[in-house]
Formats: sequence, C-alpha cells, structure tokens
Amino acid sequence: MPTSTANSQFPAFPEDIIQGLAREFVELYAPIREVLPQALWLSFCTYLGAVVSPYVSLAAASSEPRLFGVIVGRSSRTRKSTANNLARDLFREALDRKSTRLNSSHLG
Repeated sequence: MPTSTANSQFPAFPEDIIQGLAREFVELYAPIREVLPQALWLSFCTYLGAVVSPYVSLAAASSEPRLFGVIVGRSSRTRKSTANNLARDLFREALDRKSTRLNSSHLG
C-alpha cells in the first residue's frame, strides 16, 4: 500500500500498523475506491472506538475512552468523506444486525 509522496512535508505513514480487521477493511475498499489507505484505516479505527467505548472502562471515574481523528488532504481529491462514509456504513450495518444488544444512534 504505497501512499507517501516524494514532496510530502509529513513523515511517512507507518503502514505496518494497519492490522487485523482494519487491514481487511482497507484491503477491501482501497482497490475499488479512490481513497487513501490511511484515511480508511483511521475512519475504521474511529468508528470501532465509538462502538466499543461504552463497554471499556478506564482507571478514571466514569470516563469512557475516546479516539478523535482528523484526515487532512486536498479538497475532494483525497476522498476524505468517502473513507468516513464507508466506515460509518459498515458499522451501521453491523449494529443493525445486532440491534438487540447494541444501539447505533451514537454513530452519527
């Protein structure tokens, strides 16, 4: 998944952190959508965090963990919204199938 450009001011993305289900999500959509793998990965991880956070506790009093992600790129060319929408739709579909145990209303 080569994604870095020679003129980038940012450090290279550590491709090896894309693992497990997030990697399967990226490998499913990257070849058929014009979306950067990094954007797909971050969107997947953010939505996954939103789904599991009510069920994970921290050492702090009544605090749920939160992951906030920002995808930065040129307007329209990086398909930032597409990455978010694909992840959102995946988790909505999964939660709709398990609606008796989970509530998908917090997915936006």
